[in-house]
Amino acid sequence: MMKRTIICTALCLMMANGVEAQGLLNKVGKALDKATNTLNKVSSTLDDVSKGKKPGTKKSKAKKVDSWDAAEEEERSPTAIYGDTPMQTIKGRKSNMLQVFNDNSYGMDANEKAFAQFKDAPQAKTVTLDNINRVQLGYFHCGRAFVYSKGGGMVCIDTKGNVIKRWSPAEAEQYFITGRSFSLRPVFPKFDSNRFLFFAGVESNQKAGTAIIYDTNFNVVKRIPQVVYASNFESGVAIIHKYNGQIVEKYEMVYIDTEGNEILRNISALSENGHGLLNDQQLRPRCDGLTAFAVRERLSDRDKWGFYDAKGNIVVEPKYAKVQDFSNGMAAVATTDTGVERWGFIDTKGNMVIQPKYGIEPSQFDNCGLAMVTNKDGVSSFINKRGETVGNKYTDVSPFCNGRAIYTEFHNGDEGKYASHMPNDMTYLIDSNFNIVATLGNNLFVSKHDNGMDIFKKGFNAQDNAKFLAYAETYEPSTFFKDNQMYFRLQGEARCGLLDANGDIVVGGLNGFFSEGLAPVNNTDSSDHSKNYAGYVNQKGEWVIKFGESEF
Repeated sequence: MMKRTIICTALCLMMANGVEAQGLLNKVGKALDKATNTLNKVSSTLDDVSKGKKPGTKKSKAKKVDSWDAAEEEERSPTAIYGDTPMQTIKGRKSNMLQVFNDNSYGMDANEKAFAQFKDAPQAKTVTLDNINRVQLGYFHCGRAFVYSKGGGMVCIDTKGNVIKRWSPAEAEQYFITGRSFSLRPVFPKFDSNRFLFFAGVESNQKAGTAIIYDTNFNVVKRIPQVVYASNFESGVAIIHKYNGQIVEKYEMVYIDTEGNEILRNISALSENGHGLLNDQQLRPRCDGLTAFAVRERLSDRDKWGFYDAKGNIVVEPKYAKVQDFSNGMAAVATTDTGVERWGFIDTKGNMVIQPKYGIEPSQFDNCGLAMVTNKDGVSSFINKRGETVGNKYTDVSPFCNGRAIYTEFHNGDEGKYASHMPNDMTYLIDSNFNIVATLGNNLFVSKHDNGMDIFKKGFNAQDNAKFLAYAETYEPSTFFKDNQMYFRLQGEARCGLLDANGDIVVGGLNGFFSEGLAPVNNTDSSDHSKNYAGYVNQKGEWVIKFGESEF
C-alpha cells in the first residue's frame, strides 16, 4: 500500500513538471528498495520486541572478554571491563597496560614462578654471590654498576656481568652503609666521567682520612689526604670536605675535578664543623651548560643558590633560596624577597623570564615547551615559555615528559586537592596539544598530595634516585621520569613498567628505570629463599645479567 502511494505521488510530480519518466523511475525504484529494506528491519525489530527478545540480538560465536577488551570489538563498544568495575568511555587507543600487568606474574606472590615472562638474552650471564637475600641493585654509569647483598658484600660489575671488584660483607658495611639499622640501604657509589671517588671514612683516633680517585678498572688516579667527607662525581665535579684546622678545627668544602685538582675556589665554603657543610645530594649535574651550586649564608643555616658554567665562571650569582636544574633553556628558581617562597623561571643568562608568583614548585619545561604549575587549591595547568597559560586544567595530572602527560579524569565534577575519585574514573595519556592519545585504565592513581599524583616533577638527579628506589618497591601508584622516558606503576602493583609514546608498556616488572640500556629486576625479599632472583633486563624484556647463589 505504501509503495503504491509513493509511486503515484512520484508519477504525478513528473507529469506536472514535464520530466522524462523512465530515468527518474529508475532512481525512484532504487530509493523504494532501500526504503523497503529499512521497513523490513523495523518490522523485524517490532516482532522481536513483541516476543520478549532484545532488539538487534544476533547469534554469533562467543568472544572471550578479558580485563581490557570491549565485548564487541567490531562495534567499537565504548565500554570495557576492569575487574568487575564498568569503565567510562574509552578515548583514543586502548593501552596494553592492564593486559601486561594482568597476564604476567611480577613476583607479587612468592609461590609464583620466578618471572617466567622474562627470557634469557643470547649472551645472558649469571653472577654468583655468596648470598642473594635482600640484594640491592644500583644503576649503570660509565658501564659499571654496584650491587650489594647483606650476606655477600658489594660487587662492581660491567654491562656484561663481569665482576670488576668485590668488597667483603665487613668492608661493604664499613664503606657503604651509613648506619646499622636493618632497614637502611647502602649508599651506592657511582662512576662519572670514567672516575669513581672512594672514601673509606675517618678512623676513630684520626681527624681526617684519605679519598682515592679510581678509573673504571680501579687503577688509582690520585690519593687526596686530610679528607673528612667525599661525594660522588657529578658531571666531572665532586665535593670533598677537607680538615684545615690544627688548633681551631675548621673544615673547607672544596670542588675537585676528575684528576683531583681543586677548582671553583671562589665558591667554596668554610664551616666550623664537618656536619654543617653541603653534601652530595646538593651536588648537581650540568644541564644546558650550567650547574647549580650553593653557598652557606654567614650566621645562618640557609643556602643561597646560583649557577656556574663548565669553566667555573659564575653566570648566576647565588641569591635564590632554591633552584631546579636547567631544562630546555629554563630553570625554576625560588625567591623569598617578600618573606614567602615564590617560584619563577630564569633563562641561561640569569634573566627572570617568568616572574616569581607560584607558591608551589612548578615542573621543569619539557622539550615540548610546557611546564606544569599548580595553584593553592590543587588545580594544575600548563604554561609556555612566555608564562602564558595554555590548554586545559586538571586536578590529577603529571608534568609533560617527551610530549606526553598522564591525568585521571573526575567524572563527578570534583576538582582540587580535596577531590575524591570514583571507582569508574579514567586515566588517560595526552599529547602536548592536550589531545587524548590513549586510555590507560580505570582510576589508576590515588590522589594524596596538593598537586595531584605522586610525581617527581623535576625529573631525576642525584637526590631523586634514592626516592625512586624507595617508592619503586612500595605499593603506591606513581609516575617517574628519566632520560625523557616515563615509568608507570599501577595502584597496588609494586612493579613498574616503561611506557611508550602510544601508551603501551614496553616492558613491565621493573624495580627501577633503565640506565645504559639495563633496568633492575629484584625479588629477593621473599620469605621463601628458593624463590629469590635478581638481575638486569634489556628493553626487550630479556635477562642480560642474573644473580645466583653459590652452592657452598
